[in-house]
Amino acid sequence: MPRKILTAATAIAVAGFMPLAPASAQDMSASKPDTRPSITVFAPRARQTGRTYTGIPVETLTAQSVVYTDDLNLATEAGREQLHDRVQSAAESACEWLDEVYPMSAPMTTDNQCVDEAVARADDQVKAAIAAAG
Repeated sequence: MPRKILTAATAIAVAGFMPLAPASAQDMSASKPDTRPSITVFAPRARQTGRTYTGIPVETLTAQSVVYTDDLNLATEAGREQLHDRVQSAAESACEWLDEVYPMSAPMTTDNQCVDEAVARADDQVKAAIAAAG
């Protein structure tokens, strides 16, 4: 009798550590990368400045957001304005996410600086997309 209890307990313990099988198997190698025209907006959380006064290295944390442009007619003023609005919105969202995930009592950049820098970093991509549209 004790052997049956031990075997059942062992089976339950082993089953508890086994990973759950996925509900549906997917072949990840078959997934194709998204090749739609896009602009990647990178939002910084802190600037690389070397070390803090205590000697701790300061790292730049970034968040990225992708702005797809395939549905915009960048040859028109309205399309270009919408692209600029999307980049601005993506920058704001990325900076807000960084504030939530990496809160700091005294961040090295303000929210406006974060958004402004993210938009500025995307500017070359925006200009290239507009130039490609003609």
